[in-house]
Amino acid sequence: MNKEDKYDIEDGGSAFPTTPTGETISGVTGGMTLRDWLAGQAMAGLLSNADVSLIETFTYPEKMARTCYALADSMLVTRKINRKNKNHD
Repeated sequence: MNKEDKYDIEDGGSAFPTTPTGETISGVTGGMTLRDWLAGQAMAGLLSNADVSLIETFTYPEKMARTCYALADSMLVTRKINRKNKNHD
């Protein structure tokens, strides 16, 4: 993925349910996207890994964040492909 493409990834929409009018249950719109949530889940998984050598490879927090967002982006792309394929079956 080149530098320009990383901004073309769809964020997956809201990570949490909204009302039909687009408002969240608390009445606040926006918030965490599915992309943010997936990246956070990826980070939690990496940090919970008992293999300390894996964690030590992420010397800089920015490297771990980039890796987690790359994983989230891959999940969103795969999700989009799977939905498209499902609609054609």
